[in-house]
Amino acid sequence: MKALELKNLHLKYLSSNFEIGPNFNLSINKGDFLGLVGESGCGKSSIGKVLIGLINQNEKDNFGVSSLEGELLFDHMGNQTNYLNTSYKNLTKLRKDVQMIFQNPRSALNLKMPVINTLLESARIGNPKMKKNDLLKIIYDKVIRTQFLNKNIKYENFLDQNKILATNGSLSGGERRRVSIAKVMCMNPSIIIADEPLASLDASIKLDILNYLIDEWKLRKDSENPLTLVLISHDVGVVSNVCNRVVVMYGDLMSKQGKIVEEFNPPRKFELKINKKNHPYTNELISASKYFSNE
Repeated sequence: MKALELKNLHLKYLSSNFEIGPNFNLSINKGDFLGLVGESGCGKSSIGKVLIGLINQNEKDNFGVSSLEGELLFDHMGNQTNYLNTSYKNLTKLRKDVQMIFQNPRSALNLKMPVINTLLESARIGNPKMKKNDLLKIIYDKVIRTQFLNKNIKYENFLDQNKILATNGSLSGGERRRVSIAKVMCMNPSIIIADEPLASLDASIKLDILNYLIDEWKLRKDSENPLTLVLISHDVGVVSNVCNRVVVMYGDLMSKQGKIVEEFNPPRKFELKINKKNHPYTNELISASKYFSNE
């Protein structure tokens, strides 16, 4: 069963003449852990914003988009609404089920709002009938698992911590990253688009955050509401290690077009090798990866 489907997308920017498509198609199954890889400027982040309905006919001018055509369908929503061209009311309903971990966490957070208020707001949206004490338990779990707070801090003490009471604007870049991830997780969405979620994190924490995303996906994999996760990255090695399906985008401001050039399912036992059947750009990504084997 499909979670979402992007059909015949054609997105063109006014200032750079960069375009995605025409006839850009992407289908994602319910419960997929999909990796979307490609170099900077190929349109990965733009696709992410399209997939959550952020770039749409109502908002295209705000994103400098001169032309937007195609369909964005969410089969799990129980209808065939085209979310590239729909009402604000429909898009608001979509937000509970489809969320994005943005590449720049500043754009996802109210910098004047305290961390606890930010997370409580998200938890309420995702669990509108839940009492505050139960919402706080969800928040505690997320701030510990994203390592925003030390795992040794007990639940009964976490609301007294300076970091949880601080405003988002007073945090470091890495701390804001972890809050933005916890904020999304508190809503318990059906689909998460994670745009470079490991950026601005210390090397020691990157693996833990990646494992957290994997654990969340595995935890819900066989449930009635499996998590569909799209990991946007420039690192083919990382996504091939964790994703069950990888899509390679190619193109930049020089070629002025972004498109899908390759799709593959990584083997269970990971090993990246150059293959003459691959698109040349896919082989470039593989050779640049630290996981590359030339044996």
